[in-house]
Amino acid sequence: MNKSPEDFHDASLVAQSKKDLIPGLGRGPCPKNKLQSPKALKILQLNINGISTNGAIIKLDQILDLAETHRVQIIALQEIELKTSTSLKIKGYNIFRADRQNNNGGGLVFLIRSISYKSVNISTSILDNNNLEVQGIRVTWREKPLNIFNLYKPSGFKGLPNELQELLIAGTICIGDLKAKHSVWGSTSTNSRAQDDGQAANMLGKHYQNVSRLYFTHKDRDVTISASYIVHGYHSSSQDETSIFNKDFTTQELETAISETNLNKSPGPDGSHGQMIGNLGQRGNRLIEIINESWRIGQLPSDWRRAIVIPIRNPSKEANSPKF
Repeated sequence: MNKSPEDFHDASLVAQSKKDLIPGLGRGPCPKNKLQSPKALKILQLNINGISTNGAIIKLDQILDLAETHRVQIIALQEIELKTSTSLKIKGYNIFRADRQNNNGGGLVFLIRSISYKSVNISTSILDNNNLEVQGIRVTWREKPLNIFNLYKPSGFKGLPNELQELLIAGTICIGDLKAKHSVWGSTSTNSRAQDDGQAANMLGKHYQNVSRLYFTHKDRDVTISASYIVHGYHSSSQDETSIFNKDFTTQELETAISETNLNKSPGPDGSHGQMIGNLGQRGNRLIEIINESWRIGQLPSDWRRAIVIPIRNPSKEANSPKF
């Protein structure tokens, strides 16, 4: 984890080498950052799964558009997967990072604008022994201090550290990705982290009995719906509230998708090999027209739903065996 200064009120960018610079990542808002204490505090959270990949850059642009539309002050991202020597700049935002020091992957970042803040020191007992990544900031909201913690728990490690309750004082918000899945939260499966309700109840019980009730408005609901569309890829939405999700796919997005596709697979019934798709050039404009029309009407061309299936006999089975 990066050690950060106690005071971060006038923080700009994390001081890092210009090596492996990612210039102008994401569009972001154009106005210069104004530090203030807002009447309404809005926070977005997402596991970005590699902030410098082509797919993640598109997703980050959508997040920044959403933040601009709803005037979000704080964005918390997990698994940014950047080297400590890589600089990160996003126009209009202060960057507060916590990189994973010894291994690839992981890493946390707060993108902050229009609010004064400072870092919160995290106990080494939490950071060093439990494979839990944590970073924290403190803001003033409604004339009271509010701690916001960004957390990421990698797969393969069970349970949460008991020391985590040290962070859970009155006036605290914990957000992030703890790799917990449960059907109640919309997941298709439930894992052991979500099943251990007793641990979470014991740890959080004292904390939440002292926290004032959170009030949600119809605008908060709109943000929730829009964020859900980013993560889950839904395309049926209100034109007014989520217009960025109804825009046509661009040629750049098509080229990105093709570059991340295995073009050496066998062709389908139409005989079009993947290498042909990878070298369409200007003719690819027709393909993007078909894709956008398919997206708008919610149907795929019938030929795209056909495949050639060739059964191959298991060499350890007899020729007349029904198993292949």
